Amino acid sequence: MAKSARRYSARLPARGLRIVTDETVARLHLHRLKESLRKTAIDHTVITVAPGEESKSFATLTRVVDEIIAARIERNDVVLALGGGVVGDLAGFCGGSRAPRRAARAGADDASGAGRFLGRGKTGINSPRART
Repeated sequence: MAKSARRYSARLPARGLRIVTDETVARLHLHRLKESLRKTAIDHTVITVAPGEESKSFATLTRVVDEIIAARIERNDVVLALGGGVVGDLAGFCGGSRAPRRAARAGADDASGAGRFLGRGKTGINSPRART
């Protein structure tokens, strides 16, 4: 992840990155990404959620979207999921349901750290009536 920011900077049309991650991944990997981002002009905000399936809920979705809006997200900014599973579903859903309509995913084990753009696949949150 040490070279992540340069790769994001080259590939993204935006100067803003809203990073969604869980507490576990943040503790283990976020510092490297933030260190790399400090060396670029990419404005970034980190939104951390609790690990586990319980975070894939309307309550967490509301909080994450509120934090994304509070970070003054712009049309070309990107929502980045740092991690997979629940974080990827949540960030993808937020990125697709709120401007900027762009989302990317970088797994904690993503050697390139460049992420891959989400355009296919399942993203969403759970409901008391159905699970995604």
